[in-house]
Amino acid sequence: SDARKIPVYGLAAGSLAGQTVLQEEPIEFISAPPALETVRDAYALMVKGSSMEPRYFTGDLIFIHPHKPVRPGDHVVVQVRRDGTLTETWIKRFKADTETEIVTEQYNPKADMRFKRQHVAAMHRVLTINELLGV
Repeated sequence: SDARKIPVYGLAAGSLAGQTVLQEEPIEFISAPPALETVRDAYALMVKGSSMEPRYFTGDLIFIHPHKPVRPGDHVVVQVRRDGTLTETWIKRFKADTETEIVTEQYNPKADMRFKRQHVAAMHRVLTINELLGV
Protein backbone atom coordinates (compact mmCIF):
# COMPACT_ATOMS: atom_id res chain seq x y z
CA SER A 1 0.00 0.00 0.00
CA ASP A 2 0.96 3.63 -0.31
CA ALA A 3 0.30 4.33 3.37
CA ARG A 4 3.18 6.06 5.06
CA LYS A 5 5.18 3.81 7.38
CA ILE A 6 6.51 4.91 10.75
CA PRO A 7 9.14 3.15 12.85
CA VAL A 8 8.31 1.13 15.96
CA TYR A 9 11.10 1.20 18.52
CA GLY A 10 11.56 -1.23 21.34
CA LEU A 11 12.57 -0.50 24.87
CA ALA A 12 15.34 -2.61 26.37
CA ALA A 13 14.99 -3.66 29.99
CA GLY A 14 15.70 -1.16 32.71
CA SER A 15 14.96 -0.86 36.40
CA LEU A 16 11.82 -1.52 38.40
CA ALA A 17 11.23 2.23 38.48
CA GLY A 18 10.32 2.14 34.80
CA GLN A 19 13.62 3.09 33.23
CA THR A 20 14.26 1.58 29.84
CA VAL A 21 16.69 2.28 27.02
CA LEU A 22 15.46 3.20 23.57
CA GLN A 23 16.75 0.70 21.05
CA GLU A 24 18.48 2.40 18.15
CA GLU A 25 17.08 0.22 15.37
CA PRO A 26 13.34 -0.03 14.75
CA ILE A 27 11.72 -3.40 15.49
CA GLU A 28 9.43 -2.91 12.50
CA PHE A 29 7.66 -0.31 10.41
CA ILE A 30 3.88 -0.01 10.53
CA SER A 31 1.31 2.04 8.67
CA ALA A 32 0.93 5.45 10.23
CA PRO A 33 -2.43 6.14 11.83
CA PRO A 34 -4.31 8.98 10.07
CA ALA A 35 -3.22 11.62 12.59
CA LEU A 36 0.47 10.88 11.95
CA GLU A 37 0.52 10.28 8.19
CA THR A 38 2.03 13.70 7.47
CA VAL A 39 3.98 14.23 10.71
CA ARG A 40 7.73 14.38 10.35
CA ASP A 41 9.64 12.19 12.85
CA ALA A 42 6.49 10.48 14.16
CA TYR A 43 7.17 7.12 15.75
CA ALA A 44 5.65 4.36 17.85
CA LEU A 45 7.00 2.63 20.93
CA MET A 46 6.31 -0.76 22.39
CA VAL A 47 5.67 -0.38 26.11
CA LYS A 48 7.76 -2.40 28.54
CA GLY A 49 7.21 -2.66 32.28
CA SER A 50 4.30 -2.08 34.62
CA SER A 51 4.88 1.46 35.91
CA MET A 52 2.02 2.90 33.86
CA GLU A 53 -0.56 0.16 34.44
CA PRO A 54 -3.53 0.20 34.19
CA ARG A 55 -3.18 2.82 31.42
CA TYR A 56 -0.43 1.10 29.41
CA PHE A 57 0.69 -2.52 29.65
CA THR A 58 3.81 -4.32 28.43
CA GLY A 59 3.44 -4.93 24.69
CA ASP A 60 1.07 -2.01 24.08
CA LEU A 61 1.92 0.22 21.14
CA ILE A 62 1.88 3.95 21.78
CA PHE A 63 2.08 6.57 19.05
CA ILE A 64 4.19 9.67 19.49
CA HIS A 65 3.82 13.11 17.91
CA PRO A 66 7.21 14.74 18.54
CA HIS A 67 6.08 18.26 17.63
CA LYS A 68 2.79 18.68 19.54
CA PRO A 69 3.00 20.84 22.64
CA VAL A 70 2.90 18.96 25.93
CA ARG A 71 0.22 20.00 28.42
CA PRO A 72 -0.26 19.00 32.06
CA GLY A 73 -2.12 15.68 32.12
CA ASP A 74 -0.66 14.46 28.82
CA HIS A 75 1.14 11.13 28.67
CA VAL A 76 4.68 11.65 27.46
CA VAL A 77 7.86 9.88 26.49
CA VAL A 78 10.80 11.49 28.30
CA GLN A 79 14.23 10.83 26.81
CA VAL A 80 17.07 11.37 29.27
CA ARG A 81 20.78 11.52 28.45
CA ARG A 82 23.16 11.38 31.37
CA ASP A 83 26.50 10.56 29.77
CA GLY A 84 26.01 11.68 26.20
CA THR A 85 25.38 8.23 24.77
CA LEU A 86 22.84 6.21 26.74
CA THR A 87 19.26 7.41 26.30
CA GLU A 88 16.92 6.41 29.08
CA THR A 89 13.33 6.42 27.94
CA TRP A 90 10.47 6.83 30.38
CA ILE A 91 6.72 6.75 29.74
CA LYS A 92 5.02 8.99 32.30
CA ARG A 93 2.21 11.51 32.78
CA PHE A 94 3.36 15.12 32.59
CA LYS A 95 2.46 17.28 35.58
CA ALA A 96 4.54 20.47 35.46
CA ASP A 97 7.86 21.97 34.62
CA THR A 98 9.98 24.40 36.54
CA GLU A 99 13.17 26.23 35.69
CA THR A 100 15.23 23.26 36.83
CA GLU A 101 13.11 20.12 36.43
CA ILE A 102 10.27 18.34 34.69
CA VAL A 103 7.73 16.78 37.04
CA THR A 104 5.89 13.64 35.95
CA GLU A 105 3.96 10.86 37.61
CA GLN A 106 3.55 7.14 37.24
CA TYR A 107 0.63 4.96 38.27
CA ASN A 108 2.16 1.74 39.58
CA PRO A 109 3.33 2.30 42.20
CA LYS A 110 1.85 5.80 42.34
CA ALA A 111 4.76 8.22 42.54
CA ASP A 112 6.06 11.50 41.21
CA MET A 113 9.18 11.35 39.09
CA ARG A 114 11.35 14.41 38.59
CA PHE A 115 13.89 14.85 35.82
CA LYS A 116 16.59 17.49 35.87
CA ARG A 117 16.00 19.71 32.87
CA GLN A 118 19.65 19.58 31.78
CA HIS A 119 19.37 15.79 31.33
CA VAL A 120 16.15 15.79 29.31
CA ALA A 121 17.01 15.44 25.64
CA ALA A 122 13.38 15.35 24.52
CA MET A 123 9.84 15.09 25.82
CA HIS A 124 7.26 13.92 23.29
CA ARG A 125 3.52 13.64 23.56
CA VAL A 126 1.75 10.27 23.35
CA LEU A 127 -1.39 10.70 21.27
CA THR A 128 -4.75 9.65 22.68
CA ILE A 129 -6.94 7.24 20.75
CA ASN A 130 -9.26 10.15 19.85
CA GLU A 131 -6.34 12.15 18.46
CA LEU A 132 -5.11 9.15 16.50
CA LEU A 133 -8.51 8.66 14.90
CA GLY A 134 -9.08 12.37 14.34
CA VAL A 135 -12.23 12.64 16.45
